[in-house]
Amino acid sequence: MNNSTENNNVSIYSYISASILLINIIFFTGLIIFLMSHAVSNYLGISSIKESLEKQSASIIQKNEHSDTTTPVSSNHNASGNPESELLTKGKALYATCLACHGQNAEGNKILNSPILSGQQDWYLKAQLVKFRDGLRGVDKNDIQGAMMRPMALVLKDENDIDAVVAYITTLTANKPEPTIQGDIKKGEQSYAICITCHGADGKGNKSLNSPSITGLNDWYMATQLKNFKNGIRGSDPKDVTGAQMRAMALTLQDDEAINNVISYINQLGK
Repeated sequence: MNNSTENNNVSIYSYISASILLINIIFFTGLIIFLMSHAVSNYLGISSIKESLEKQSASIIQKNEHSDTTTPVSSNHNASGNPESELLTKGKALYATCLACHGQNAEGNKILNSPILSGQQDWYLKAQLVKFRDGLRGVDKNDIQGAMMRPMALVLKDENDIDAVVAYITTLTANKPEPTIQGDIKKGEQSYAICITCHGADGKGNKSLNSPSITGLNDWYMATQLKNFKNGIRGSDPKDVTGAQMRAMALTLQDDEAINNVISYINQLGK
């Protein structure tokens, strides 16, 4: 009798174990399928965005080219063709994909986390577009803003496209953004001492050191980027030499208060 009961118990336990194993197999199989489909969906989503933007840019360029053949030649574009003017025309067409976020005059939009571009040096704008395109920026899972920017950079097919859109951006003018961050300017000045070597006492930057101007930028954008550097979201790729240099500097700022202080000091430079 006892043997029969034990056998029944063993059978029940075996059945339960087999059932649990089967349920786990089904669950994990379903999970793998879900994750794979999600990854494929994301990939296709980025690809479709890139394809859509490329088509949009091509369409705008074609319209502009058609417009050039039907409108009178302007004073800065002679009959033989002015290379500089043609570059700006192409750049204006390509900038159409940037308008929604960065604005007509490249003034930026805080709501969309899009910084002002007007007033920034052309060499720095080009360097950052190349980084986005080549995957040195905008690929970290925590870089939400960068992830939004990277598909835009991928629309630019070659160096000529990048040169064109940068050339056009440098013709745009926008008002200097108003400060949104308050900090201790005196303490910020002390923290900025380490920045002077590269960015200069006036914050105008130094091309030979690959250091851009940091005056006239949105302070909220500077705060975000300093935190990105500190947290390894930006400047961690071994190929990003200039980013690595900046990350080392950002690590000297101990906390958000220190970041706000140095930004408050930068805000008053050039006034």
